[in-house]
Amino acid sequence: MLSAPVVVAGFNALFSMSIAMPIVQSLLRHAQAGGLSEEAVNAYLNTFGGSAPA
Repeated sequence: MLSAPVVVAGFNALFSMSIAMPIVQSLLRHAQAGGLSEEAVNAYLNTFGGSAPA
């Protein structure tokens, strides 16, 4: 049987990911579309494993 703190921690982790992932995906799309400075694009793409636009 799971204790309440473990269940709450698991829920918080899943909830945080459901909020963070669309933000990260949006930043990557914006970087790939050329909407940021080259320095910012390189930082985001290196951090999150995206690929640079051709």
